[in-house]
Amino acid sequence: MANFLSIGNLLCGTLSIVCSVNRELHSAALLILTGVLFDFADGKTARFLGQASYFGKALDSLSDMVTFGIAPVAAGIFLLHSSLYAEVVMALFVSAGAWRLAYYIQWGEKIRPPGMPITMNGLIFPLLFLFNAPVSILIACYFLSTLFMVGPIFLHGSAVS
Repeated sequence: MANFLSIGNLLCGTLSIVCSVNRELHSAALLILTGVLFDFADGKTARFLGQASYFGKALDSLSDMVTFGIAPVAAGIFLLHSSLYAEVVMALFVSAGAWRLAYYIQWGEKIRPPGMPITMNGLIFPLLFLFNAPVSILIACYFLSTLFMVGPIFLHGSAVS
C-alpha cells in the first residue's frame, strides 16, 4: 500500500512537470502540494503496516526527486526567463536534492541527514508560485534551498564518498 502512495507522489510530480511545460503553473503548484500529502502518507503507512523496506525507501526517494527536485525547476524555468545565473542555480538545486536523497538511501535512519529535507521544497515553491513571488525572490529561494539541503551534511562531516 505504501508503495502505491509513493507512486501517487511520483505521478503528482510528473503531471506537475507536464503542467509546467503547458504553462499551467497554478495546476503545477497544486500538484506539487498534493505530492507532499502522498509523501507524508507513504512513510506513515509503511511504518503503521510494518512494511518499511529498502525498495520502499528507494521508490520514495526517486518519487521525491521528481516531485520536489525536478518539478519545482520545471515551473521555475518558465518563471525565471532564461539567464545563465538562474540556470546554474537550478542545476545546483537539482544536484543538491539528488545528493541529499542518495545520502538518505545510503544511511537512512542510522544517520539522519542534517539540514532541510527535500520535501520542504514541495511547500516552499508552490506557495511562491501561487503568490507570484518576484523573480529575485525565486532565485534566492532556489539558492538558499540548495544550501539548506546539503550544506549541513558537509558541515556535519558525514558526506558519503
